[in-house]
Amino acid sequence: MKQILEELPNKEARDRVLRWLMDVSELERGSDKESSRALETEKVKMSNGDFQELFQKVSSKSESEKVLVVGYYLQTRESKEVLRAEEINLRLRNYGHGVRNVTAALRELVNKKPQLVLTFGKSGKSQQAHKKYKLTIEGMKRAEALLSKDI
Repeated sequence: MKQILEELPNKEARDRVLRWLMDVSELERGSDKESSRALETEKVKMSNGDFQELFQKVSSKSESEKVLVVGYYLQTRESKEVLRAEEINLRLRNYGHGVRNVTAALRELVNKKPQLVLTFGKSGKSQQAHKKYKLTIEGMKRAEALLSKDI
């Protein structure tokens, strides 16, 4: 492992890989099988620069807009029907664009008028259960506008 880290071009890249490894170990310890499956597909897609190229087009740096663009990418480019906060956060952190509180950013998008994101269920019965999200048509339009820098 040490040899692999030393081969990376700079400290920032090494830090990003180490953060990713910590996230991987946290998700694998969880009991949510769907999160583990999402993590496995994430590992396969890590080599794909498509997300990073798309994300670099975003002119805004607000946390909610970062989350919106990631949700847009997951729904349109990866055909995800269900968005999960931990998957969005993992994607952002892997590319060095982490947000302080992804669920707060999602809540902000849910509470906007018009609504940009819908909450439509959760896994588990507790208040802390993993919620499921989906972008609305207005959310898709807003993300496309952010990506085309028309705002």
